[in-house]
Amino acid sequence: MRKLQYWKVAAFIGTIIFLVSVFLPFISVPVVDTTATISLLDLYSALTQAGQQSAGNINVPVGVYGILVTVILYPITVILGFVSVFRRTLALAAGILGIICWIGAVVALSGLEALQYMGIGIYVGVIGAIILLIAYALKPRAMTPQAPVVPAPPPPAPQ
Repeated sequence: MRKLQYWKVAAFIGTIIFLVSVFLPFISVPVVDTTATISLLDLYSALTQAGQQSAGNINVPVGVYGILVTVILYPITVILGFVSVFRRTLALAAGILGIICWIGAVVALSGLEALQYMGIGIYVGVIGAIILLIAYALKPRAMTPQAPVVPAPPPPAPQ
């Protein structure tokens, strides 16, 4: 029977948490009697719609670069996270890229002067990335080979 590899469990949990962050609020802005939220998934949807329109020559604010970092690194981190369940060394890359991904989100929000409206999705994503780093730090157990059972030699024959 195979022994449980804790780093695999941690890598899987970290990836799932990181994956869930795409659905959680990226930005939460209080509006009159309610709070308007935008998730990273909403942002992906808006970018695909904007990509279909002609942009022309526009002045790009610094926050857009942070958004690009987040939008590009998020799917890469999720893919590496799932692959890291089978290859422990990729958990390190997934964790680092995940943290850089959400640093890009913070840079984007600070560039847009909306840092005080940072949504829970960013925090959850950082937690998932940290768990991926922890998964890399967990040492895999050494599989000790079990010696085959050798039957005892027969007793010497009476003389």
